[in-house]
Amino acid sequence: MLIHLRYNRRSAVAYLRDMIDRHSGATATHLSAAADLYQRILDELMKQGLPYSRVQRGEDEQIVRSEYTEMVESVSELEAKATTELEAAAASISAKQ
Repeated sequence: MLIHLRYNRRSAVAYLRDMIDRHSGATATHLSAAADLYQRILDELMKQGLPYSRVQRGEDEQIVRSEYTEMVESVSELEAKATTELEAAAASISAKQ
């Protein structure tokens, strides 16, 4: 799961950065904020190794689980903020039409 999440968020950052160039005003501002949040998410996801691999290398499983849980909770909050920015960007686009 972590590998896929890393890949998807990396793709989201690149996509949103490209979309910023296609829009202006509030839409671009919200897309930029979402891209920044996804970059922060990606940075968080890259901080630690895959949980299974860490345990296999001898790290304490409870510590790994605890750290992983903290990371998931932190990322979840950032995801919610990114979603809010994307919804605001979509609303801005709709308002222009």
